[in-house]
Amino acid sequence: MAIRPLAEVVSELNIQCHRRFIKWDTPLDGLPFDERVTCIFIGRDPRDAALSYDNYVANLDMDSVRAALHRAIGPEGLTELTAAAPSVRSASQRERFWAWVDAPASPGLIATPCHDVLAGQRIAERRALALQ
Repeated sequence: MAIRPLAEVVSELNIQCHRRFIKWDTPLDGLPFDERVTCIFIGRDPRDAALSYDNYVANLDMDSVRAALHRAIGPEGLTELTAAAPSVRSASQRERFWAWVDAPASPGLIATPCHDVLAGQRIAERRALALQ
């Protein structure tokens, strides 16, 4: 997992003078509006996303994740970001699936179907503003 400080990423992007494609998982409201930028939203079948996320979480080295987040956003940000994460992982894949489906969107590390729906709505709102 590669989490880098924002200043480092921005510096790297600023020296590039060619057109670039950036894949991100940041909510759209976390990015500055620029009329020169085109955003493409790609959604997935939520069932596929749930299984993929479940496998992703099962393979995470949480100590490495916490260390990378600590370096990138500091201890206060880490506490806030991980507050919504469940402390115990259910043994049942079915229970994990439904917990994922029912989870509210949060600023934590848990990607939920709500995140995808909200991301799509925000992109539509941003597009509408750009067309005005």
